[in-house]
Amino acid sequence: MRIVTWIGLPALALLWASIALAATCEDRLANNSYECDFINISDAPFTGCFKFTTPGTTGNFDIHVHLSDGAIYNGGCSCLPIGSVRSPHFGVSKNFDCLTTFNGGSPTPFTFAGTAGARTISSGHTTSLNGITTLYTCRISTSVCP
Repeated sequence: MRIVTWIGLPALALLWASIALAATCEDRLANNSYECDFINISDAPFTGCFKFTTPGTTGNFDIHVHLSDGAIYNGGCSCLPIGSVRSPHFGVSKNFDCLTTFNGGSPTPFTFAGTAGARTISSGHTTSLNGITTLYTCRISTSVCP
């Protein structure tokens, strides 16, 4: 039992350290699901989940969003560029933008953006085509987003 614990704990610590030190938003979000809490302009709270897929078919990595009201969004994401026009650095930020479409009725564009932490998404915000914004925070989930 001591040998298993001795081998298991360092391996687990190494896994968490590699997630915490991941350099980019894509590294941190890759193939993870998140449980999220949202609040919109009318102060109405709701929940949802995100599932990120790497490599993406739409963007550098993809997002699938399923909200508690039944709305489903799918789209492509990328890490925000940093630097300047003269010295750009692409794909290295912990901040991300995703452009999605609503999977119901007309395909309406919708953005999801935030900062990828080791186990969370912070500073999350959305913008719809008509300019309505929403704030959200997420934590990594042990279950897969539907």
